[in-house]
Amino acid sequence: MPRASSAWDCGSFRGEQKQQRTRSCASDAAPTPIAPLLQPFYDLYSFQIVPLLGQIVTGDRDAYAYLVESIRRFPRQNQLAEMIARAGLDQVKFRNLTGGVAALHSAWRL
Repeated sequence: MPRASSAWDCGSFRGEQKQQRTRSCASDAAPTPIAPLLQPFYDLYSFQIVPLLGQIVTGDRDAYAYLVESIRRFPRQNQLAEMIARAGLDQVKFRNLTGGVAALHSAWRL
């Protein structure tokens, strides 16, 4: 499916282009909101545990710290839904999962 906007690339950082894409996406996106009670636990997990596990398992703490940062820069659920609609899809919906930590988006091409 052809992409109508480079905004689709905000979630697929690969190789040498990751810093460039991160900067371009960060200017348009805000952190994904999650349930306020979960925020301190999510932050602890994201910024402390995930990079530590990355260091232990792969020996690359920086890659997992970058992963957390790229997740934080990804568009909010409603912003992503708007991007999907602007790309020409219909009946765009999303459902928050795990208190907003993740979301499931769906759309139809009619």
